[in-house]
Amino acid sequence: MVGHAYSWVPLAAYAGFGEVLAAGAWAAVPVPAALLTGGMDAAVLDRLGTLPRWKLQLQRAVLAAATVQSVASPMAELDAVWDNAYRRLDLLVEVAQRSENPATVAAGTRLRAALLPPAQGAPKPTGLSFAKEFDYGNALTVAARQPAVHADVVLLGLGTAVSDVSTATRALAEGLGSAPGSTRKLTKKAEEHIAHVACVAAFNRVHDEMEWFLSNCTDSPLRTAAEGVYQTLADLVARYPAPIPRTPVAAATTPVTTPATGSPDVTVVPAGSGTHAGASGSTVSPPSTVIAPGAVSPPGGSPPAAAPSGPTVAPVVPPASTTAPTPRRKATKSSRGKTVARRTIKAPAPAKKTSARKTTSVKKPKTKKRG
Repeated sequence: MVGHAYSWVPLAAYAGFGEVLAAGAWAAVPVPAALLTGGMDAAVLDRLGTLPRWKLQLQRAVLAAATVQSVASPMAELDAVWDNAYRRLDLLVEVAQRSENPATVAAGTRLRAALLPPAQGAPKPTGLSFAKEFDYGNALTVAARQPAVHADVVLLGLGTAVSDVSTATRALAEGLGSAPGSTRKLTKKAEEHIAHVACVAAFNRVHDEMEWFLSNCTDSPLRTAAEGVYQTLADLVARYPAPIPRTPVAAATTPVTTPATGSPDVTVVPAGSGTHAGASGSTVSPPSTVIAPGAVSPPGGSPPAAAPSGPTVAPVVPPASTTAPTPRRKATKSSRGKTVARRTIKAPAPAKKTSARKTTSVKKPKTKKRG
């Protein structure tokens, strides 16, 4: 089954679609009232025509959505009853604590400590979750059965208030499914989710059947009626379109500035874009001949050489380096025969000495003259 964006239609719109089913093209389509709720007789369902079967599927889903929208959550009602019972008991104990009789004040203070201790996780027990409210009320009921506490309850006449809290706690337990033989009741949000899923499935299913029917059947009064009811579903989807997904924004091209002159040189323009960017950043029509950066027109007026086709890339002039050059590594050979890179730094040649050259004379040994 192909989705038709019915998941974006809110539950309130499905609940209000019952008015559409009761008027216009749908008004002439009969549906037995006995089939709208509960189980359906297979024989009666088999005798229904194409359009009544479509309307029946939609009407059952719409009726369930309208019921969930109009009826309050069972757990919310049980919680309101428990909160009211607790507040009555709390106020009666506070009245006893403000009494002028010391015995009544003492009894009210003892009941405050035994029955109404501070709640953990909320300023007041009425702000707790359903399960924690049940635990608090159950502990209150057990504490009220103790002899000393029960005596104070009788003394102050709070038996009815304590009994109301116990009754509301048992009802809360049944709603949570904690009582023996009881089933857990769904929250309002869970019931709305179930009804919404049922509506989306029913409308998608009927929409697919309508499209198949209209694409395969020839012209006839039944086809004309089907076109009329099909338009109501198309209008419903059109009123609640699916959100448009976000697309990444393409980065804008910026001119490349040469460090020497500080003026924009050439903007890189993708091939096939049909436009070229000028020196000032304005977009101009593509010329017949693209002049390469740095080309000079020769004397005589002949055009300079054209740049190669494709995107024009601006020449990048590296800035003048102010740091010392990186020393080169000289490859040498180690004793094991492997080539090793040796780091060598060329030192400046020392200045030549201009001192005078010393000359030394060699004395010849003296020889004696004979006779």
